[in-house]
Amino acid sequence: MEILELMIKRPAAYIEQVTLTPEDGRGRYARTAERYVLNAFLPVVYDLIDHMSLQVGSGAIAIADLGCSMSPNTITNMESIIKRLSERYRANPGRDSEGSEEVPEFQAFFNELQGHDFNTLFQLINISKTTAAEQGDGEAVQYFASAVTGSFYDRVLPSSSVHLVMSSLALHWISKIPTAVLDSNSPAYNGGHTDLHRSSRATLDAYAEQAEKDLVDFLSARAAELVTGGSMFLVFGARDHYIPYRVVDESFEAHETVWNELAQEGEVAEDLRDSFNPLTYYRSFSEVDKVLHAFRSVFEVVTKTLFRNLISICLQGESDVKKRAHMCASITRGMYSNILESHFGERVTSLFMHRLQQHLLERIKSNNIYADRAHQGCFLSLVLRRK
Repeated sequence: MEILELMIKRPAAYIEQVTLTPEDGRGRYARTAERYVLNAFLPVVYDLIDHMSLQVGSGAIAIADLGCSMSPNTITNMESIIKRLSERYRANPGRDSEGSEEVPEFQAFFNELQGHDFNTLFQLINISKTTAAEQGDGEAVQYFASAVTGSFYDRVLPSSSVHLVMSSLALHWISKIPTAVLDSNSPAYNGGHTDLHRSSRATLDAYAEQAEKDLVDFLSARAAELVTGGSMFLVFGARDHYIPYRVVDESFEAHETVWNELAQEGEVAEDLRDSFNPLTYYRSFSEVDKVLHAFRSVFEVVTKTLFRNLISICLQGESDVKKRAHMCASITRGMYSNILESHFGERVTSLFMHRLQQHLLERIKSNNIYADRAHQGCFLSLVLRRK
C-alpha cells in the first residue's frame, strides 16, 4: 500500500475565528491547530463514508470517537460524519422487510479516560442542536449520544457493536511511561531530557516497545468491537525515520533548552526536571507497518495518507514575528499546560511558557524554526476495514 503524501497550506488568519470556551482561553490556538488538521483529513473521511457498505435493517448505525477532545471540534467531527452518512442513505435508500425505505438511526459514542469533563461535551451537543433548531435547519443532524470512559487500549464497547471507529490525534499518546526510562540505573534512563529529541537509543527503544504494545492492544480491541465490514479511521503523529527522532518541528527542541535553563537558574529542581518524561511517541512508518502486517488477516488497509506541514501552517501569513512566536507558544500552552502544571506547578509552568516564547521569537527571527523538513514529523491517517 503506497502512502499518499499531501502538503496542506492554510492562512494564519483562520486562527482568529476559533470560538473560546468561557472558562479557559488557553486552548485557543491548540484547538485551532487541531481544527486545521481535522479539516485537512475530512476528504479522507468522506471518501471512506462514500465507499462504506450501507447497513439496512440492522438497527442503529454506531459510530465511536475514541480519545475525543472535550471541545467543539469533537462535535463538529461527529456531526459531519453522521450528516454525510445520512445523505448517502437518502440518496441510496435501502428497504426493510416490509419494503419501506429506511434511513437508520445513529448512535454516537464519545470515549475518553475517566476524569474528563463529559458534561462540557454534552452541553456542546445541546448547543449545536439548539442552534440548528433556532436557525430552522430542517437537515439538522439527529443522533443519540453516549459517553464511554476508559482507555482505548482496552475494550470499551461490546463485541461486533460498532460500524465506524475514528480516533483523531490520540494514538501518539502512549498508555504509560516505560519503566526503564525512570530507572537511573537503566541504560534507557532519560534523566536530563524532557523530550525524546536528544535521548539515547536505549530510551527510544523503550518508548518504541511500549508504543508497539499499545498499538497491538488498540487493534485487538477494535477487532472485537467492529462488525464485519466495519471501518476505522485513525489519525496520529508519525515520523519518517526511527533515528533521528524528529516530530512536528524544531520548536519542540526549544522546550528542553528552556527547562535546562530553568534548572541551571534554580527555578526548578534538577530531580524534578529529570522525572518529567513525554507521554507522546510518534511511531516511525516502519513501526506502524510492522503492526499492520501482524493484523493482515483481520484488517484490510484501505488507504494510508501522509500529511505534512500541518502545524507550521499556523504561522503562515503572519508577518509579525512576535505574533508568530506567541501563536506557536500558545499551541504548546493549550496542549500541555495541564500536564506541566500537575508536574511542575503553576508558577514554574507560567515561567516556562514565557521563556519558551522568547526562545521561539529568536528562532523565528533567525529563520531557524523549520529548517530540517527532511526529518520533520507528520500526521498519518489510516483507513482500515474489518474483514
